[in-house]
Formats: sequence, structure tokens, C-alpha cells
Amino acid sequence: MLMATKTYKVVVPHTKYRYGAGLDVHKDYITACVAVQRGAEVEKITVQEFKQSPPGLGDLRQFLRKYLLEIVVMEATGVYTPPVKRTLDDYRGWGMIKPAITVINPSLLRKYPGEPHDDKRDALDLTALGLRGMARGSFIPAGEAREL
Repeated sequence: MLMATKTYKVVVPHTKYRYGAGLDVHKDYITACVAVQRGAEVEKITVQEFKQSPPGLGDLRQFLRKYLLEIVVMEATGVYTPPVKRTLDDYRGWGMIKPAITVINPSLLRKYPGEPHDDKRDALDLTALGLRGMARGSFIPAGEAREL
């Protein structure tokens, strides 16, 4: 006797828009930018600053989870980046889709001698790199190798 098999069609929602975030991390604060990519254009939605402290990192998570982010990109800024990355990696409140969290080498952002430093612009540039697929993550060892 043959059993009838059922086939199910999986419907994946498709959207014309992609959302991403860029984090410019410093000793005392984090500048977060959320942007949307429509075709080739990347448009800033909002920018906020958060304190580099446990309550500030909690506020950052709550801010980022409001958006359906595909990627979060941040610069590798020494000892200030790992707590931020760990907080976002360990967060369980993303919902159904957890964004890719990428730490990049700061030299990937174009900086010219004499150019004024603007944290909001840097955060937007990080977001644009991520949404355009140009943010290649730095190698970050796991476990005991990271401790060394």
C-alpha cells in the first residue's frame, strides 16, 4: 500500500528594502545608526548615542531590536568593542531573525588627513558597508584562544 506524501510550499517574505545598523564604538559612548537600503541607495533612518555601560548596552539592544536588521557592523576599537559584540551576540530578544554582527578593521572606512571626524557619519558609513556586502569581518577567536 502506497502512502500519500504531502508537499509543503515554504513562502519566504521578500522585501525591496533591507535594514542594517552601524555602531561607532568609543570609550564612553556608542553612536548607533539605522539605515535602509532601497536599490543602490542607503538612507539614514535614525541615529542615537548610548553610554558604554551595562544600562547603556541594554538601551542599545532595545533600540536595535525595533528594526528588522539584517546586519550590524562595528569597528574594531581595541578593548571597547568586545563588550558590545558579546552583548549583541548573547541577546535572545531579536525575534525570528537575528542580524549578522560583524566587526571590521577601522581602515576600511575612508579617512583622509585633515578630514573632520563625525561619529554620526562614521556610523552611517559602517551601515552602508554592511548593507552593500562590503563589510568583511575581522577574525575573532573563540573561547580560550580569545582569553589568551
